[in-house]
This record gives sequence, C-alpha cells and structure tokens, in this order.
Amino acid sequence: MRATLPMGHSIETGSAVEKSEKGSSSVFAAIPVKLIVIITLLMMQLQSLSRMGLAILMTRFGVVGIVAALQPTGAPMGFVAQRGIIALSGMIIRNAVILIQTAEESVGDML
Repeated sequence: MRATLPMGHSIETGSAVEKSEKGSSSVFAAIPVKLIVIITLLMMQLQSLSRMGLAILMTRFGVVGIVAALQPTGAPMGFVAQRGIIALSGMIIRNAVILIQTAEESVGDML
C-alpha cells in the first residue's frame, strides 16, 4: 500500500495501535505465570492429572465458538477480544471442574 502513495506521503501507526500493542504485550507477558497457578490450583482441587487435563482441554471448545463468532462478522482479534478469550477460558475451566466433581459424586452415589 505504501508503494501506491504519491510522493511526500507516508503511513504511520497511530497512538491507538501502539497502546493496543503495549496492553497486549503486558497481558501476554504474565500468561506463563498464570498458567502455572491455574494448573497448580486445578491439581489441588481435582487431585488427578487426568481430571486436570480434561478440565484444561475443555477450553478448546470455547476457542471454536470464538472463531465461529468472529469469522462471519470480520471482527478483528483486538485487545478486547483477547481479554474475552482469557475470561471465557476461566469460565469454561470453572464449569468443567464443577461438572467433573458432580459426575464423580453421582458415580459414587450409584456405587
């Protein structure tokens, strides 16, 4: 696109783009620490590596829904969408833990 501009004209990113990149980088910098804390808490609560893995794997179903929602509308994967993905992942994991524990209690009652 820059090659098609007339002489003396240029394209530069504005402050909104720079602020978005700064916000995204700070969120992504803390993700490894957050994942370690989440995995530790899940192991303490579910007391099983397989149950913890099941709860974490449930988040991929949420990603399918996010892509299905953003694709037809053409909405960009901006800072707000990234924060939404993080929040949705937390809710999915919480619901998965509740579902796993309820299923275990139901199976225990049947035996």
